[in-house]
Amino acid sequence: TVDKGGPAETAGLKMGDIITVIDSRAVNSLAMVSEILSEKQAGDVLSVTVYRDREHQTMEITLSSYMG
Repeated sequence: TVDKGGPAETAGLKMGDIITVIDSRAVNSLAMVSEILSEKQAGDVLSVTVYRDREHQTMEITLSSYMG
């Protein structure tokens, strides 16, 4: 899911997107996403690549202190 009004939605992430890369690190599981996020702080900017509509798109997401 994508939290309404959260940083992911603000950056353009949509429900159904498949996250494939975060900050040049290949992502192959939700656990990997959680691991990468646990290393970050509010205010950090992440480069996130998603697979959507049969193509890859990259966006920047600024983390907030509220993450879920």
